[in-house]
Amino acid sequence: MWLAIRLSVFLLAMLVRMYGRMRLPPSHGSIEGRALYRRIRRKPKSKGIAGFGLGIEMSAGMVFRMHREGRADRWFKVLGLSREVQTGDGAFDCLVYVACDHEGLHELLREHAAARAAIRAVFEAGYAEIRHDGRVLWIARDAGLEPTDADEALLAALDRSLRSLDSRVWARSNPFALRVLGCEAVSWGIAGFALASLPPAVLSLDASLTAGALLGYGAAVGAGGIAIAGLAVVALLRGSSRARLVMLECGVLLLLSMPVVGIQTIADINAETGQVTAESARREVVGKEVRVRGAGRRRRTQHLLTLAVGAPVGGYAIPTTVTVGSSLYSEVGVGDQLRVTVSTGSLGLAWVEYGPVAATP
Repeated sequence: MWLAIRLSVFLLAMLVRMYGRMRLPPSHGSIEGRALYRRIRRKPKSKGIAGFGLGIEMSAGMVFRMHREGRADRWFKVLGLSREVQTGDGAFDCLVYVACDHEGLHELLREHAAARAAIRAVFEAGYAEIRHDGRVLWIARDAGLEPTDADEALLAALDRSLRSLDSRVWARSNPFALRVLGCEAVSWGIAGFALASLPPAVLSLDASLTAGALLGYGAAVGAGGIAIAGLAVVALLRGSSRARLVMLECGVLLLLSMPVVGIQTIADINAETGQVTAESARREVVGKEVRVRGAGRRRRTQHLLTLAVGAPVGGYAIPTTVTVGSSLYSEVGVGDQLRVTVSTGSLGLAWVEYGPVAATP
């Protein structure tokens, strides 16, 4: 069941990443007959305005992002990992980094000084980003106020300078479009798979009598997965102007996801493949305790049983204080016998399970 859930979440995360950009916020009026959109970003505690995004409807059929060129952008170009369009306009090329591989946008920026001037005007006005998600052209900045008429006029001028992009989409190509989409979708899919794997991974670690070995094997598998996936992303995106942003996104997702995937993969292989040996024994319950930690949404309840000391089971010492589910906790009482089963899987990793002793007829 858990495998089916994890695969379903994997596919769902891929689809969300692939089609998430298609959802539009409610329109906020119009400019020159085109829908206008606003996104206000607020501070977490004070709820004051931290910044805003202002967008206008523009179906150019391509995705791009522009920001002030920084040291990381220049290093990626020096290392040959990314390649950015150069327009021949020195002031523009030094100020703006164009994260787009579509030749239609490259051609427009080289040929039209008005487009370069409109883009420079946005950044010189204090904006941090210009981006197009395929349906809306956005400008975004940090600010303590909502956008004004001057901001809308700036966006309208930018929109007019880029309107000819629509006619250039099919006449020119984007060699990295499918590669970028594939890398992002698979990375988010792995993150979704890891998220669905987290509950069984935690349960596997809690039940493990060889947790150190499980963590070690899982970390090794996770590190191998990070290395293989990371090299694949670099190989696929080398030379793309979007390489730094996409590599960073994929790298963070893989670093967070692959250790969890590795631990649960090892636990699944150990328990589900090859021969599993099991040995059972009984332990008397000598104490019960419910611990409550935190409050509100952070409230956590832990059900503990204290067991009598006994001989090792399957070669492993059984803890005298164990955490169990609420149903088992309610089913057994002090003085009752608890069944303890130690299983050893195909990789030599052992785990323990607890259950009530069946009543004799």
